[in-house]
Formats: sequence, structure tokens, C-alpha cells
Amino acid sequence: MYSNISDLINIVNQTNKSFPQDKTIHQLFEEQVAKTPDNIAVVFEDKQLTYKGLNQRSNQLARYIKDKYKSITNQELQPDTLIALYLDRSLEIIISILAVLKAGAAYVPISPDFPSDRTKYILEDTNANILLSQAHLIDKLSDIDQDIEIIATDSQQFQNYAKDNLNTNVQPNNLAYVIYTSGTTGKPKGVMIEHYSFVSFIKLFSEKIKTNNGLNLLSLTNIVFDIFGLEYALPLLNGYKLILSSADKITDEQIVQSNVIQQTPKVISNLCQIHKGKFHDKTLLYGGEKAANNEVKVFLEGLCFLTP
Repeated sequence: MYSNISDLINIVNQTNKSFPQDKTIHQLFEEQVAKTPDNIAVVFEDKQLTYKGLNQRSNQLARYIKDKYKSITNQELQPDTLIALYLDRSLEIIISILAVLKAGAAYVPISPDFPSDRTKYILEDTNANILLSQAHLIDKLSDIDQDIEIIATDSQQFQNYAKDNLNTNVQPNNLAYVIYTSGTTGKPKGVMIEHYSFVSFIKLFSEKIKTNNGLNLLSLTNIVFDIFGLEYALPLLNGYKLILSSADKITDEQIVQSNVIQQTPKVISNLCQIHKGKFHDKTLLYGGEKAANNEVKVFLEGLCFLTP
């Protein structure tokens, strides 16, 4: 037991460990693929991909992205190039993130639920030449004035590309992604995240989170939020399973399959009450807002662990 909360905070905030800051996100993922090729990497509804399958699909899309970029700009794709993601929750989200990184670029997530003006602003601000989407969402982009190549990631157009890993000149200090926040001026503001800082963050959590059964993580967060990075990378850089869902569609089976769940106190409190008895031996990570008294009461009374 810790004598006081400040002792615990100091321990959690220790970052003087030896993290692999000479590696990028996709390099670490590829190393994990070599270790656990046949493990299930990602699950969405009734679909799933092994580490090998996810790696191959993202390699194919990465090559297609590089070809498209060269045909548009007459130049090779360079590090810190920004590519937009406009995707509903699906396996394609993870395939696309890895593909952009493997191609040597950085991704910019945009929610299909954003107002059109916000989407337009982000695309103009990033000056993106390519946007990755899905066939059923392309009509929603019809009013985009910007000259941009839209790739439907759920199509067959890149299936004939090579499946092996690519060689890129991306360095750890290059951009991995840009997240747009609300901004103090009313306009969205881009926050740039480099590979090395993201890798350090994930490796720190990998050291701090200890579970008996691994790091199978139930992801409920929208891709546009920074914490989604933790949700996908914590399991995928450690050989475990990423289970994609959403708070309004979560099932008992998904909870049972997971070891780690990250959300706001309000969402976790609601889930604990709806899915009673299903949170035994789970690691619950919560943040993003202050926990209300009634939510703290739920945690303290152990409602997450009550049997029906």
C-alpha cells in the first residue's frame, strides 16, 4: 500500500526507463508481428485479423498510398506528409493508421460526424492530398472544394500490391499524427505528435499496467481523440488483442474477452451498472474528466465486481 496519493502519483509519473526511442510505431508493430504472427490482432463485430493479416493488408494499402501520392504530386512521399482519415468504426481504421505510418506519412483523423465546415477547415489547414475513407461515406464528402484524392479502404483496388514490409526513411522525431482540438479561438487547432513521444507513452503504460491475463483492450473511444492512440497501440505493440466497439453497442462477450478498458468515469460507471458482474479482474483506466461523487461511489462500493 502507498502511504499517500502523492507517493502513487510520483511512482506512476516516473519516466526514467529505457524506452526504444530509436524506433517508430510501425517498426515496433512489425517486430511484434514477427513474434506473434498468428495471434488475433484486432476484432470488430464478426470480423477479425491476425497480426500477419493486419500487417499484410496495411502494407498493401501503404504501397497504394505511395503510388497515388506520386501520381498526384509527381514527387515521392516524404516524412511529415499529412494524410486524412475519414472512417467509421471498423477494421479499416486500424489498417489505415498502420498503412499511413508505413507509407512514411502522418495521419489526421476526422470524424464522419463532424459538421461539414469543420471537416473542410481541417482538410484545408493540413493541405492533405489524400483522404482515406469507406465507400458508404464518399457521398458525404461531395461538397469538399479541395482537390483531394479519396481512397475507399474497403475496396479491392489495392489487393494486388505486395504484402511484405516497406522501407521508409521515417525517423522517431517525425510526425506520427495530428489531432485537432476545439481551440481557444473557436477554430480547430492541430496538435502534432511525433513517433518518439508516442512510443515513450505506450511503453510507460506497458510497464505500469500489470494484468494476469494480458492486455486485450476493449476500445470505445472515437478515433479523433488522442487517447484512442493508447487504445490501439497498447495491445498491438505488446502482442495482444484490440477489440473495437462503442459504448452504446458493447456486449457482455466483448467485456469478458477484454482485460483492459479505458473510458471517462461517467461511461465506466454506466457500464458497471448495466453489465453487472462482468468486470471481475479487469483493469479500468479512466480520465478525461473529474469523477462525480456518485461515480466514485460506484467504484468504491465495488459495483463493477458484483455478481448478478
